[in-house]
Amino acid sequence: MLVDIFAACTKKDALPPPAPVADFSFAVINDGLLPAIVSFTSTSKNATSYTWEFGDGATSTQANPTHQFATTGTYSIKLTATGQGGTNSISKNIVVTLSKPKVSFTYTITNNGGYPVRVNFTNTSTNAQSYYWDFDNGDTSTAFSPIDSFFAVKTFIVKLVAINPAGRDSITMPVSITINKPTAAFDFALDNGGQAPCNGSFTNQTINGASYKWYFSNGLASTDKNPSISYDRPRTFTAKLVATNPGGSDSITKSIIVRPIMKSVVCYLITPRDKKFNQAYYDALKATVLNLQSWYKTQMGNNKTFVTNPIIVDTLTGLHDSVWYNSAGPNSGTEPRYYGYYNTFYEMNQLLGTAFHTGNYVYFIYVAAPGGGAGTTGFCAMGDQDLKGLLGINPENPNIGRWIGGGGHELGHAFGLPHPDNQNGQSIMWTGYTIYPNCILQQTDRNILNASAFFR
Repeated sequence: MLVDIFAACTKKDALPPPAPVADFSFAVINDGLLPAIVSFTSTSKNATSYTWEFGDGATSTQANPTHQFATTGTYSIKLTATGQGGTNSISKNIVVTLSKPKVSFTYTITNNGGYPVRVNFTNTSTNAQSYYWDFDNGDTSTAFSPIDSFFAVKTFIVKLVAINPAGRDSITMPVSITINKPTAAFDFALDNGGQAPCNGSFTNQTINGASYKWYFSNGLASTDKNPSISYDRPRTFTAKLVATNPGGSDSITKSIIVRPIMKSVVCYLITPRDKKFNQAYYDALKATVLNLQSWYKTQMGNNKTFVTNPIIVDTLTGLHDSVWYNSAGPNSGTEPRYYGYYNTFYEMNQLLGTAFHTGNYVYFIYVAAPGGGAGTTGFCAMGDQDLKGLLGINPENPNIGRWIGGGGHELGHAFGLPHPDNQNGQSIMWTGYTIYPNCILQQTDRNILNASAFFR
């Protein structure tokens, strides 16, 4: 018997894949700061995928992630490494710490010498979560990089405190403030075409001003930045502005010309510089102007009369003593009875300047000084003999009507009325003024006045 003996032969089993070994290292990129930035590097073996758990609820599947930790503490970091041979995990602790802040700042003055002085502060602190500024002027701030204003000339000690949960740091720095003195400037506007009465509105254009004082030549004053005032009479006024700041003060003065109503009668009572104002003269002259205005209206058929200004009679203080008005001089002419007229004309030109005798006004002037009366187109002037007559105390003739009529006669010349060719004794423009108010305007006079811009 033959027996075949075969040796048993089997296939060798394959080796299992190696199991992964999880491991990692880490480095804190900004140690002591928050958020803490930590880089993780997997040193695992036999792994093809990774799961990171950072202990603050966040995860990652990157092989080498970077993670930020918002708060301090000890975090347990777990890495699970997965490969063909299975999974493996490892945990390590990371301690996140916070260092105290380091405080610093710089500043820039944006308007050096201006008022107020504005300063930009630039915070260059590190590792802080909140800030507190004290500017040494009563102001504080919690902004990161604030802007503040300074109103005094001095060195301010500015303090910045930087804070985080680990502590605080502070620094002080001197900030020297200089302020240039202001440059005063203003503009103004008059309503009503600049005719009295009108309101003046003043616009302050000062540079670097802190406070203001206005002085007006009509006796008013103001501390408003942009005041408004009223003018009730035609005159050349002045307005002075004084602007002040801690660096000093500056002032500016301007002339404000308030004109009478266009095409109107402007009546002035001039008191010589050596005399006192006489209220009785003023009252009598005001009554005379109103009386003549009414008489002219009646003579014009109650249709027209001359226009007066709101205050009826304005007052001026003369530039000369009373004896000057009726004396010979370079401007008085050669006829003694007209000395008062010409000298008064000359003085009005001195008082009113370029605003005088422009053709827009008829001037009806009485001077409380010796001198006769006379009138030509646009201007007439009378002396104190006429003023005494208006009061009924002129010994030459106490008849008040005669003196009102005399004023009306000269005013007629100022309106352009001539002496009449017919020499009518009832005409105010001849001898009729002596019987005022029972005198008349002749038709030729009315024709002239009807065409006059001063009658409306």
